[in-house]
Amino acid sequence: MERIRVINKLLLITYNLGGICLLAIGHLRGIGASTGYVPTGLKIVTGIIFLTMLLGHLIRYMMEKKINKTG
Repeated sequence: MERIRVINKLLLITYNLGGICLLAIGHLRGIGASTGYVPTGLKIVTGIIFLTMLLGHLIRYMMEKKINKTG
């Protein structure tokens, strides 16, 4: 159970960081405007954050399934 709590904290952090990245991309592109320049570094960081989020969900799901199976 303690590991699941740690993963939940990781997911909370990645949600916040992902939101910040999406706000930055939205600010750089403008809403309803023509496509603007989004730095490659920001794209890579956003991809890493969302990949971490997906992996955290997958690991948490597998751990919860394992706990439900055993007891």
